[in-house]
Amino acid sequence: MSFFIALLVVFLIFLSVMYFLSIKESIEKEGIYTGFYHCPEKWRNILNQKVSFYKNLTEIKKREFEFKVQKFFKDYRIIGYDTSIDITDRILVAAGGVIPVFAFKNWKYSTLEVIYIVSDDFNDDFKTGTENCEIAGKVTGRYMYLSKPSLHFSFENPKDRFNIAIHEFAHFIDFEDDEVDGFPNKLLGKNNVVEWYQFLKKIALEKKREMQNRNFIPNSKKGEIRDYAFTGLGEFFAVMCEYYFENPESMKEKYPEGYRILHNAFSSKMKLEFTLPNMMNLKKNTKCPCKSGKRYKNCCLT
Repeated sequence: MSFFIALLVVFLIFLSVMYFLSIKESIEKEGIYTGFYHCPEKWRNILNQKVSFYKNLTEIKKREFEFKVQKFFKDYRIIGYDTSIDITDRILVAAGGVIPVFAFKNWKYSTLEVIYIVSDDFNDDFKTGTENCEIAGKVTGRYMYLSKPSLHFSFENPKDRFNIAIHEFAHFIDFEDDEVDGFPNKLLGKNNVVEWYQFLKKIALEKKREMQNRNFIPNSKKGEIRDYAFTGLGEFFAVMCEYYFENPESMKEKYPEGYRILHNAFSSKMKLEFTLPNMMNLKKNTKCPCKSGKRYKNCCLT
């Protein structure tokens, strides 16, 4: 009799384990499980000090943002190209990736693998300290390159309509329909794509008239929309994304049509409820979730 009871207990334990694993797998597919639910206080301090978007969130939305930063670390690699990087660099990159898609429950940049951080602005060959080193960010295939000083500058001036991380992640959003053409169909939808084209034509005509009255300097930050937006359709979309997330109040006032289109696209799913998973404490000797390769006690715990 005791043998059958023991067998039954083992069977129930087996079923419980299988049930847990199936739940874990389904949760992971939904983008809710990362293996780490604890947000180190160090990360929280960096987000509060550096990321205006995070600071303006409610407490529950801050927890969601922290969780998505952790998930970002799980999904993508962040590597120093010719420089060392620390947790602040990593968090700013992750924040730049989370901000544009924060409203979406299960978003993943499907074509992105690695983000390289370069020591300074670079040229087409990713070299620094030479002539024509004017590139702050670049996307090539599955890789993103970001200038370290430009990355930090982007988060130091939250209202200046310039954020190189958001700009480059906007290109990956655009590329979700297999082409960086300034018309991200997956994001905008059919109706908004048509309206976006009409808005672009209107702004381009205004810019053409403006350029007749002054010299055109690519990447100039004069005016409300940077001149760099008019160097390509993909760049127009990326620059307007910077504007929308950096200074939405100004955009709403000065470019209401563009603001409405982007607001509909980026905020349409904000009403989805986010269920915060149970928090768990990281053990000191486990690998740090920031993927530095160090143990937690020697990295983000300190």
